[in-house]
Amino acid sequence: MKILLSDFDGTLCLHENGRSWYLDEDIEAIREFQKEGNLFGVCTGRPVRWLMRDMHPDIHPDIVVGSSGAGITDMKSGKTLLETVMPSSLVEELYRTVGECRVFAVQSDGDIYYLADDKHPEPKVVSYDIVPKEHITGISICAGTPEKAAVMTEMINRKMGDRLAAFQNIDYLDIIPAGSSKGTGLAFVKEAYHSELTAGIGDSFNDIPMMDAADLAFTFLRSEMEVQEHADHIVDSIAEAIAIMNRQ
Repeated sequence: MKILLSDFDGTLCLHENGRSWYLDEDIEAIREFQKEGNLFGVCTGRPVRWLMRDMHPDIHPDIVVGSSGAGITDMKSGKTLLETVMPSSLVEELYRTVGECRVFAVQSDGDIYYLADDKHPEPKVVSYDIVPKEHITGISICAGTPEKAAVMTEMINRKMGDRLAAFQNIDYLDIIPAGSSKGTGLAFVKEAYHSELTAGIGDSFNDIPMMDAADLAFTFLRSEMEVQEHADHIVDSIAEAIAIMNRQ
């Protein structure tokens, strides 16, 4: 049995100029891959419920590695396999450390709570008081530009790297408990499901740990060169990656 873990935004779900879409060839390839007894999973910075609200109705992941590896869910059983949480005091310290930003969103109990947001009309900004503080798995921050995101990522890892891990995702940051990453998420899945071949595909910097942990790593020609350097194959689509996996 083989497993493919795919990043969501920019890999499975494509975005441009406010429009989102999926490739028909990817949908069909994923369906056939699963019919052959293999598992398809999504490895994303989003928490699981926030992912599934935007998932294509014809795509049914077997596994979701959410919050960049801090939360893992078996979608067939609905069972949470892993939840690595951060204390509420650490979230408050991070909020004070980063100061003003376009988006500051807390991921907790599979959902997202926006504490600061001038980018999205929905959902509304909420009070931190209503966030389920025992289940905080991650923070999403929009820095505004990739350059600012790179600076903020370095700053957080330098100041708080003993407790938090920050990963750049274009102009966003995904921040999770130290020791977690998309790479640890993939490694957990590989062991839990006894996969003979576990592959990862992604398009951005936060996908590098997943690609490094995978038996087979894929990215795209449109990805940054630093990301491409961690891939075994440069492909045009998930469907092409699955075709290569089928030949292994």
